[in-house]
Amino acid sequence: VQQLTSMTTAATLAVLASSVLATSAISLGTPHLLLDNSSFTIRNGNFHQAEPVKLGMKLSQEHEWEQALYMYGSIVQVNSSELRLYYTCTGPANLNTTYLAVAVSHDHGNSFSKPVLNLISYNNSTANNLVFGLPFDGWPNSVILDTNPLASPSQRFKMTFDLDRGNYTGRHLYVATSPDGFRWTSSYIPVNSKNNFGDTATAMLYDNFSKEYLYYGRADIGDPNAPCPGNYNSFRQMSLANASGADFAHASLPQVIARWDSHDRTCVDLYNPAVCKQGDAILLFPAATLHLVNSSRTAPYHNTKKRNDALLNIRMLVSRRPFNTSYVTRRPFVPRGMGQRDSLTGLYNTSGADWDAGVVMMAAGVDESAGRVRMMYFGGQITHSYAAYNVESVGLTDIARGWGLVELRQEGFGYVAPDDWWTDSPVTVTSRQANAAMTNGSLALNADVAVGGGITVALLDASTQRPLPGYNHTDCAELTANLVRLPVQWYTPDGVLDGTINVQQPFLIEILLRSGKLFSILLI
Repeated sequence: VQQLTSMTTAATLAVLASSVLATSAISLGTPHLLLDNSSFTIRNGNFHQAEPVKLGMKLSQEHEWEQALYMYGSIVQVNSSELRLYYTCTGPANLNTTYLAVAVSHDHGNSFSKPVLNLISYNNSTANNLVFGLPFDGWPNSVILDTNPLASPSQRFKMTFDLDRGNYTGRHLYVATSPDGFRWTSSYIPVNSKNNFGDTATAMLYDNFSKEYLYYGRADIGDPNAPCPGNYNSFRQMSLANASGADFAHASLPQVIARWDSHDRTCVDLYNPAVCKQGDAILLFPAATLHLVNSSRTAPYHNTKKRNDALLNIRMLVSRRPFNTSYVTRRPFVPRGMGQRDSLTGLYNTSGADWDAGVVMMAAGVDESAGRVRMMYFGGQITHSYAAYNVESVGLTDIARGWGLVELRQEGFGYVAPDDWWTDSPVTVTSRQANAAMTNGSLALNADVAVGGGITVALLDASTQRPLPGYNHTDCAELTANLVRLPVQWYTPDGVLDGTINVQQPFLIEILLRSGKLFSILLI
């Protein structure tokens, strides 16, 4: 696990809170995802990042107002049967406006329709699926369905956007609200006084643990030592601000939470703080951005902001309370597809290239309505500057770009597994801090045990670290299945299996894993 502690150089993504990784007992009733060492120590094994399954492109441009299909988007699981994708776009008739459009799925993202909403005018017609519009120096960003119990019904949908004009120049962050996710209003007053907090796919969520809104944006910091091409030494960092209680409109000043550092070989910006909640973790999916040097390019690069051209991959960051961040690995969470980049045009529309060979960028949010986790991402046979600055003015009928779907098992973003899959030495997973005495409790594991493998669990006295009577590994019924909720049980002296936890003192959890993957732990 690579924890991000040094925050001294240029542009990255930021969060407000302590930089110390706190150890704590796991929360009752909330799955603990095994993605870092915040709550458990690991011996003879490691944390691993999962690999989502790509399910293909599910939405592409088909209308004039989508001719420029941009990389910013979010998904909202409205209920068990409705998933919405919100995405940014514009068209040649209104190039001075950036729009937010919505598509709706009733089959968990396998297919989408674009409803005619008659809300926003494009080219003198409202017969479209547009729900919001901003001047071109602003970006409509991520939409959430607010989980704050104090949220007003008239504001249960919230959307972040940024704007660079009027009394607040310099990409300030704003929030719009809606009762239904279609009709939006905003005070056009920034959530804080920080400029350049936007100009990326800003995102927000309500954190039920800290009972505050979290706003994710960017920070730009110049660094003459950054290994960036040419003189491009001001790059993006992830940053976070917070707002307490029901007052979502007034947030703190942001602080940097993730950025380029010495573990990255070259100049890597972090764009797009796409965020979601999973169990007891907040997960961020920044676009790792490799800048390209474009000293000479043929058309359509004559209008491109060449020094800001780049390739994009999707990484995963893990955020725990108090909101530090760490990588499981810096390998791509969603990699680019296969394809060869044309050295003159910078495009990937050569024969045989995958539709997402050039850039990939994650949408905020998840869909869990089908018993598995589904997410969406933008992809295309283009590079960053081509997507951001040239798409609207160049015919791209032969260049693929759109929104794709990926899938993981429930709580399956990462796991603990043995260093050597078939070793006789088990992985040992042990609590860092004790849980309180418990009556009528239970324990379940999200695990995939290979043939010939197994899992046993012991409860240890927190003071002596010795097994409690009746809760030793030898008392435990070995787990050998592949399930999201494997109930842990121990044999009583009468030979009866019982999963009830009745302990009168603080205890630790110790798990022995052979030939399998352990994704999460649920203590109830």
